[in-house]
Amino acid sequence: MNIPNVKGLLGSAKNTLIKNSPKILIGVGVGGLLVVSVLAVKATPRALELCNDAAKEKRDNDEEPTKLDFIKVAWKCYIPAAVTGALSIGCILESQNISARRTAVLATAYKISETALEEYQGKVVETIGEKKEEAIRDKIAKKHLDETPLVDSEVIGNGPTLCLDPTSGQYIRSDIETIRRVINDLNSDLLTEGELTLNDYYYALGLRQTTTGEQLGWKYTGSKDEQLRIRFSAQITEKNEPCLVLEHYTPPRYLHVDY
Repeated sequence: MNIPNVKGLLGSAKNTLIKNSPKILIGVGVGGLLVVSVLAVKATPRALELCNDAAKEKRDNDEEPTKLDFIKVAWKCYIPAAVTGALSIGCILESQNISARRTAVLATAYKISETALEEYQGKVVETIGEKKEEAIRDKIAKKHLDETPLVDSEVIGNGPTLCLDPTSGQYIRSDIETIRRVINDLNSDLLTEGELTLNDYYYALGLRQTTTGEQLGWKYTGSKDEQLRIRFSAQITEKNEPCLVLEHYTPPRYLHVDY
């Protein structure tokens, strides 16, 4: 007979609750706000009854009832709705706080990883030399080409040379000079605006834009290394057709995360 691992089940349940706590809190908060409306509707007949009794008592004493008189006798009827509403809003606010804290942690981890990668790349070039580093990049470009099937009907443009953008997995027909002019224009916009999205890059090349293209891109804060630079790797497709693989020296990064 298999005895269930109670400790393991509890640990798994705890981790699931922690992982999904923002969603759970949002759900509880929204559900609570719906309950508030129900409680308020149910409390209204009793509140009206108390208000009528108060008004009758005042008029029996030859006094005219005021709004304050009605509030004094009716407010207790709405205590359950008020408490539920406060708790619901608290759940929603706490959900936002948890999400904000997690975003801050992820942003810090992302920045640490980004810095470590830049240092590693610099040391690779320093250790093995630029030519060997270029050869490694060419092998990576070839890998990208091999892993991205070419379907002629999905190739965009009518330029003389087949090109692959590995970031989006899209093929276009263009040429080196045209792409360089596009990159120069984009860098001009980057210097002026201080920010360039990946979708801006896709649009300028004639590629289809993506949902993540608005979140990724390049920011310019004064360093030349922050500008958009493309490396062309000459490769051959499975159909023995020359293809230029476009590689970013400075890859796109998250734009809207505060470090």
